Amino acid sequence: MFKILTASRFRKIKEENSRLGEKVLKANYKLEELNEQLKLNKERIERLSYLVNERCRNASIRITETHKGVGVLVSYSEKEKEFEIFDLGVNFSREERKLVLWWQYRERGVYLIDIQGGASCGHGTLALDILKSCASEMNIKTIYGRLAVADWHNRERQLAFYRKNGFEITDAGSEKRDGEVVFKFKDDFV
Repeated sequence: MFKILTASRFRKIKEENSRLGEKVLKANYKLEELNEQLKLNKERIERLSYLVNERCRNASIRITETHKGVGVLVSYSEKEKEFEIFDLGVNFSREERKLVLWWQYRERGVYLIDIQGGASCGHGTLALDILKSCASEMNIKTIYGRLAVADWHNRERQLAFYRKNGFEITDAGSEKRDGEVVFKFKDDFV
């Protein structure tokens, strides 16, 4: 037969339906979050696969983090004398690199030709740390380079960067448009 639905029983059913509706909404929201995370992870895997198998295939690579916690892939080409640093974030095109550093071996030590890029996220410091490590392994005691006149508009930032990374700045001149940066290993470092 028919059950008579009392007002209190009706309220309980309504409350239960409301709780179940909230659970469904939360579950749908969580499912959307998980789907978005899955999409991002697929894009990261695609980018990493491209970098490893195509873009950097003739280079030594390592995956690491900058000192500011940014996940990166570092590509090292002995032949080209360059480091390229790629963020592993996915909001970038497949080829976009964050930083490139070029150098040469010279009689005086490692000559730092140029550093391009970086975003104040530790890319430059990481590149210099790797260069220092490579120079140390080869028993090279000096890394040096010129301050380019073309970069004079960023000179104060550039000087602070090199000082922070242990370089001495010489001959910067009164206008600081030219000069040299020098990193000398201490005897116990090499």
